[in-house]
Amino acid sequence: YPYIDIYLAETMSISEEAFQVIDALSLFYQDHNQRELPKHPLLVSFTLRSDGKVRSGESVPEVIPKLIHRANEKKVELIGVLFNCCEPEAVTKALQEIRTCTQIHHHLYHPPHHKNDCTTQESELTTLPKIFLGAYANRLTPVHEEWTLESSEEAQAMREDLLPDEYWEKFVSRWHENEDGKNGETTAFGGISLIGGCCGIGPSHIAVLNKKLNSNNK
Repeated sequence: YPYIDIYLAETMSISEEAFQVIDALSLFYQDHNQRELPKHPLLVSFTLRSDGKVRSGESVPEVIPKLIHRANEKKVELIGVLFNCCEPEAVTKALQEIRTCTQIHHHLYHPPHHKNDCTTQESELTTLPKIFLGAYANRLTPVHEEWTLESSEEAQAMREDLLPDEYWEKFVSRWHENEDGKNGETTAFGGISLIGGCCGIGPSHIAVLNKKLNSNNK
């Protein structure tokens, strides 16, 4: 415990799994309260279906407020919701849904820019916990919705269309930027604070991300 900086509940497939992590941390803090140990923050990362929803079928805008309220109730510091171990196209769809669901933007430290953003009263903003968003997709070929570990006989094949530059150009650059395209078409989503890669996204991919982000002074 003395060497821990942060907790990461990774590859969650349903909000209930994340609730169990929050509850477990809450109980741990209660048991060790007399020792005055620091309360380390928590990141929760969900794996997504091809349609951009959590594996359980829950939408991301539906899950985020639930997590924030549960963590707040249990006195656990939830600082971010991420998406990992899924195809980058799924992350894009989830971010698009977050972008258009302005009702949850007041929960985000860096909400996506949206011309139809709803306004929130200042008094409400000061009382609502906020989180940041992150994403680190994989390079695996799409996994069937009914896939189970028990039925798997071999490793999932890697995609050939997600080389380092392609991962940046087709996906990460759009997730990270915060702007509108021509003719009102959305070309970027913004709001992402933590970016990386999961299965099959290797050091060469991260090197490209590092170079591009630094060159753009982000």
